[in-house]
Amino acid sequence: MLEIGSVLDGKYKILNQIGKGGMSVVYLAMNEKANQQWAVKEVRKDGVRNYEIVKQGLVAETDILKKLNHPHLPRIIDVIDKEDSFVIVMDYIEGNSLAKALEEHGALPEEYVVFWAKQICDVLQYLHTRQPPIIYRDLKPSNIMLKPDGNISIIDFGTAREFKAGNVKDTVTLGTEGYAAPEQYGNQGQTDPRTDIYNLGATMYHLVTGYTPHPSAEPYHGMVPIREIDPSLSPDLEQIILKCTRQNPRDRYQDCVELMYDLEHIGTGDKNAVRKVRTFFVTAALCVVMVLAGSLCLGISGSQVTDTYESKIAEASDGTSALSNSERIALCEEAIGLDAGTLDAYETLLNIISSTESYCEDANITSAEFSKLSLLSKNISVIADKYDDDTALGELLYDTGHAIWFYYLSSEGSDEEMRMNQALSWFGLATKYLPEGNQYYTLANLYYNIADYNLHIQTKIDDDTDKGEYGSYWTELPQMVESASTETDYAQLQIYRMAVNSIIKYYKQFSNDGVSVSDMLSMLDEAESVLSQMSFNSEANATACEDVLASIETARKNVNLMG
Repeated sequence: MLEIGSVLDGKYKILNQIGKGGMSVVYLAMNEKANQQWAVKEVRKDGVRNYEIVKQGLVAETDILKKLNHPHLPRIIDVIDKEDSFVIVMDYIEGNSLAKALEEHGALPEEYVVFWAKQICDVLQYLHTRQPPIIYRDLKPSNIMLKPDGNISIIDFGTAREFKAGNVKDTVTLGTEGYAAPEQYGNQGQTDPRTDIYNLGATMYHLVTGYTPHPSAEPYHGMVPIREIDPSLSPDLEQIILKCTRQNPRDRYQDCVELMYDLEHIGTGDKNAVRKVRTFFVTAALCVVMVLAGSLCLGISGSQVTDTYESKIAEASDGTSALSNSERIALCEEAIGLDAGTLDAYETLLNIISSTESYCEDANITSAEFSKLSLLSKNISVIADKYDDDTALGELLYDTGHAIWFYYLSSEGSDEEMRMNQALSWFGLATKYLPEGNQYYTLANLYYNIADYNLHIQTKIDDDTDKGEYGSYWTELPQMVESASTETDYAQLQIYRMAVNSIIKYYKQFSNDGVSVSDMLSMLDEAESVLSQMSFNSEANATACEDVLASIETARKNVNLMG
């Protein structure tokens, strides 16, 4: 390995190690004469099997990069072929990968993803129009660097190849499972520009949903549409991703120009855009009328708007009316359109979505209803500007996160991880607006920490960075169990199931981090005492309760073995 402080080839002073992969180590180096930092990638002969084959791949990578000049691609500065290693000196890309952003934040905002996708599309179009065309073949979040200025850079050209017209198929199969197109697995033709388009579609899917696009049990029969995971995402982006990831290359975008056009025009053809244009002209016309009519007319107009807003809320809130839930929700949407800064419509909307008879017995928030909650997140700044006291807004954000965690779609097949992932941002927002002494602040912070832990602990286990994490998790878990007494039976069932499953999975780690056997047994005893007294009308929930009680016995046996 290169020594820190040593000078490579008389020019590059090695400052520190900044990355390590299965075959290589990457260092930050300084050319002191030029006052310029570079990244130095070293592959040692004694650390890699089949070194000559790996070296051939590196030579091919550098040969490709040497020919390129694009603002979103690193430049190759130097190649040093030593007896015991092969070293590439290239642009140092400051920042972190999008894989790191996913790890830290989960699903990323759609507007950011579309912004990055357009930059990637521009890079791919540049590569595909070289002579001969260059096919990247391994686009994924870990190969996309997010720089401090918000732009991206694509790294690692180890799997790129030059397209050879007339070839029936590729010589080798390369790519990453989940992101790789069907043709990358052989026997389906050689990779071409449409392969990179598939990779980009799979990458966008991961970035906006937070879910790795692993192939289904029946490979490449389509990914779950993104709006089934997050209904607030735009239909246009959903269609773009679906088209990018079609199994047959002929059914995808045929080039990046076509794809770029659709990315540039997301939202321009939907009903919301038409509504905004219509609202602009109506508002402009009203302004002219008001100016001509004077202040008296303006006062009357304001009063009518208030009356209309309140009448819509009153009609939507009337539980004795014959209106359907969808009609009442539509009234709330209309009220928000009239006054986006007042909480009443959002509170009424949440009550309608979460107050059907089955709410306390089973999950019942559908994907269509869930999508309406995005009205609140989109208008938070408008609401906050209108109120001096943010507490009411914070409590509504907490209630929304709580409803999503416990009641969003589980009766339609969503898993706990998805609901926690969706609720996480709502609890985070709630803590932003609630004062620290408020009881809902404490609960929002508690649920946020529990969700964040469960969503990221497996990554830490995989990276072997989980040591010491379990003690802090345990301090949160009893608080959540204690809060269960104020919840519905259905929510209590879910809380105790999470607690019991956590003990089954991590009882050894809890013990290693100082949690006593008696504390774990005490929590299991409490869960058994509460759940054994519950009764559910729903057969599914009754069965679920029995399953948790059976799990308690398993957990108790495991913990007792440590005593």
